[in-house]
Amino acid sequence: MTVAEQIGYAGLKAAAQKRGGLAASLFFLALALAAAGSAQAVVGLWAAAAIALLALSWMGQRAAATTWLSVAATGFATLIVVNNFFLSPAYSPAGLFHPLLFILAFGAARRCPERLQRSLFGGALAAALVLGAWGLVQLRFQGEARALAFLETPNTYAALLDLVLLPGAVWLLWGRGGRGFAALLALLVAASLAAFSRGAWIGALAGVGAAILLGVRLPPPAGRAWARLGAAIVLGGLISIVARVPLPGLAQEAPRPDAPARLESSLSRLELYAVSWEAYRAHPVAGTGYLTFRYALERHRAEVPSYGVANVTYFAHDDYLQLLQETGPLGLLALVALALLPYGFARRALARLEPDQKVHAVAAVAGLATMSVHALVDYPFYVPACLVLFGALLGALDRLLAVAGVGHLPMPALPALPRAARIALVLIAGFIVAQPVAAEGAAYWGRRMLGQGGTLSAAYWLRVASRLQPRDWRYHWYLGQFWQGQAFAGSDADAVRFALREFDAGLGVNPLEVRDLLGRITTYRLLGQKLPQSASAPELEAWSRQALALAPLMPQVRRERERVLAFVGKRRSAGDTR
Repeated sequence: MTVAEQIGYAGLKAAAQKRGGLAASLFFLALALAAAGSAQAVVGLWAAAAIALLALSWMGQRAAATTWLSVAATGFATLIVVNNFFLSPAYSPAGLFHPLLFILAFGAARRCPERLQRSLFGGALAAALVLGAWGLVQLRFQGEARALAFLETPNTYAALLDLVLLPGAVWLLWGRGGRGFAALLALLVAASLAAFSRGAWIGALAGVGAAILLGVRLPPPAGRAWARLGAAIVLGGLISIVARVPLPGLAQEAPRPDAPARLESSLSRLELYAVSWEAYRAHPVAGTGYLTFRYALERHRAEVPSYGVANVTYFAHDDYLQLLQETGPLGLLALVALALLPYGFARRALARLEPDQKVHAVAAVAGLATMSVHALVDYPFYVPACLVLFGALLGALDRLLAVAGVGHLPMPALPALPRAARIALVLIAGFIVAQPVAAEGAAYWGRRMLGQGGTLSAAYWLRVASRLQPRDWRYHWYLGQFWQGQAFAGSDADAVRFALREFDAGLGVNPLEVRDLLGRITTYRLLGQKLPQSASAPELEAWSRQALALAPLMPQVRRERERVLAFVGKRRSAGDTR
């Protein structure tokens, strides 16, 4: 090799390393933002994660063929968006960003060549290690009963870790990592155990099973690799045991679950399943609407005694059942396809791939299997960060299948759209995505101005939020509460009318949400005297019955029902539960 060739090779290597570092950083950022958004349900964080994934996809190359996996992924995302926008009685911005993050992660990984996909795993590993260390610190030094980092539940935390841990174990077993990598996996093993999530453990066993079934088609792992993997598991178990012993004098924030508590948790899931199934039976074609399980739970809370009157969940703890309830049979079919197709296609493709590519395929299927099985008892497909990792693994596998010529549709690849059409689509998509972000920002600023005494500014920005997202009931509710407060402060009848207008608008776009209905009832009951014509007694009583039907055990609803009955001069008869 000449000097010029050596210099050129070094330059290309440096550029590739720089590009790989950028890809890892972008994926780490996307995961971190999606995880933060998973815990706080902040639309702005989801949008920032989507931008990072979009930037990552621009670093790749256009796929050469249309595959069944890409059709399944696109169909899953499209179905949720269509259901949320056009079929659901309760629109939610999550119904836009959940599928958006999933399909962007799928597309980015599918477009990235193999060297960049290794960089994506590096970014995912870094994010998982941060979460894992954070959770272990919580157990050891903060008295938490179960590790969860900053996420909402330990189950979500463990699901994220398994999506990285199982692919990493496959790479370690087939000689793609040394002792340092084994030590990092030991930390993830410890963190996953510290979450004490039975669903995650079941998912991990499924990942191990998928790796074994596909791994028989690979060369036998070396004894040294087995020793490293075994050492990582044993070391992780020891770290978990040590972390679960709180420091002397450190108060434990919550008792750790014992056997009766775990049994009660399992039985409560059966109650949730029954509620979800009955809700589906009432809407067997298109479902009840994306993310409407919470409303079904409120209507049938008496049938879920383990949740009492105050505990809230948005999930049936079985994604397959919940997708069936909320999006109908098509939603269930799409999710089942995402769970089963990867294994079947990977099994066919292994004979046509290079040795390194075979390991990558087995690793991807092992990670996908953890979440697909975990979803039978929890809700990882409703968690943005889990959707990002699942989509990335699915996209990476789909690229390998394209190389092997497996899973292609019997049709040529779709031609590239003209530049003008692509620009138009990007602008339209950007406008649609920007609206909920702008509305969230306007509402935040309006409520902040209200806290500082700026009533005019608060009214303006809250109105902007409701105009930007007129189908989101929350912004009508915020504005209704604002005008209700102004009316209580002594304003004239206009404030009362404005409050009623917003509560009615919120109830119009989401008839399942009881808070706008309670706002209407309270406003008429306490401020109706300021209006030329207030609601009649029969109307107030009918509305209170409607609220009771939506949330029969909600304390606010029952209190308002009593107040309405007292207000109209009636008393509930003995044993009357209407």
